Amino acid sequence: MKRIRYWWWLLAAFISKHKKTIFIASILSVAASLSAPKLWPKLVKRWSVTTIGVIGNFRQTDLPEFISRKISDGLVRIDDKGQPAPDLASEWSISDDGKVYLFTLDAQKKWHDGTRLTTSDIHLAIDNVQTEVVDEKTIKFILKEPFSPFPTVLSRPIYKSGLIGTGPYQQIRIKKNGDFVDRLVLTKIEDQTGNSFGPETIMYKFYRTTKEVITALKLGEIDEIAELTSVKDISDINNLNIITNMNFDRYTAVFFNNKDSRLAEKSFRQALTYAIPNKPTDHTRTLSPINPNSWGYNPQVKPYNTDVDSAKELLKSVFGDEAYPTLELTTFLPYLTRAEEIAKAWTEIGIKTDVKVATSPPDDFQTLLIGQQIPPDPDQYILWHSTQLTNITHYSSPKVDKLLEDGRKETDQIKRREIYRDFQRFLLEDSPAAFLEHITTYTVKRK
Repeated sequence: MKRIRYWWWLLAAFISKHKKTIFIASILSVAASLSAPKLWPKLVKRWSVTTIGVIGNFRQTDLPEFISRKISDGLVRIDDKGQPAPDLASEWSISDDGKVYLFTLDAQKKWHDGTRLTTSDIHLAIDNVQTEVVDEKTIKFILKEPFSPFPTVLSRPIYKSGLIGTGPYQQIRIKKNGDFVDRLVLTKIEDQTGNSFGPETIMYKFYRTTKEVITALKLGEIDEIAELTSVKDISDINNLNIITNMNFDRYTAVFFNNKDSRLAEKSFRQALTYAIPNKPTDHTRTLSPINPNSWGYNPQVKPYNTDVDSAKELLKSVFGDEAYPTLELTTFLPYLTRAEEIAKAWTEIGIKTDVKVATSPPDDFQTLLIGQQIPPDPDQYILWHSTQLTNITHYSSPKVDKLLEDGRKETDQIKRREIYRDFQRFLLEDSPAAFLEHITTYTVKRK
């Protein structure tokens, strides 16, 4: 009992001596507890860094679009239907002859360094296009001939210098390994209300191969992987969130070399296309080389659903009683499993097929299974016109050439839509390539 009274008198004496300090501390403690729900997220956000692994070698000037779009904007943006919409430019006009474009900048736009966007900051080098600054808000582009997809060319992000942009994130650090970016750190810019959405700071680490980036995830070097093409190699990692991304602007296809004597016959290419197995039956299927969300897309094309009987009939009509030729199917490692499926199916209908894995785009091939990026505008002149070196199939059709030439000159969208619908119909009939499925990628995050 005496011990209890002793400690009670000691506590009372301490409180009496320090009552002012205790009172102030109590007030501060209450205030802190009340404001903690508001302050804590900001403190966490201010000091948090999300580290994302990216596969591939990229220079500062050709960063992946999902990164570059965070840092800056283009004069226009491309909407969900593939149409150009205002971005850094608030409006634009086109001359009657389709050769002169006048763009007016958005007066409210600013660079990350706080300076206002003016036409003197816009430095665009575009082949066969003359650029003139009219005033600090207006810029003129003069083309040698009409080119209706021209506004989509101006959707690429623009930088003032280095990576000073206009987007929601600004670059605060960059580390290079030679010409290639090794690490890139971006921080979120608060809007005018002081709000900041998403991770406050993002560090991108670049890895040469899928194996390297998965190892980094296992070792805890990164928190996420961006655009992983397959999840089979991460099945042994626990506590992951896997987000599936369907990319309607990309597809896989088997491209046929139309200059190869064995593949010059349209019916043979059609037979090979019919024989390809496991074509999707849902929205993931690719029917043509144009984005299905585009205003120029034609869903009424020959679908070439898997039909072994039709494939055999076409082969019989082409070769009769002659021996069937053999083929080589070239691909890259990410598509190897799909290539082996296709080779097996072709072999089963009598076309013995060997699979070859390439490490770089081949100059010559018979058949080639790869992924392809779809341009935002339906114009596909560089991919399929007979004069273009980028026409990897060496496909040649006077009818398709004329449609592609007319489509890029026509400024009336209704007329352009009909042109590109015809283009897809004739292209699919000739079957210079077998269009398969849209490419699925995965965002992998630690829980």
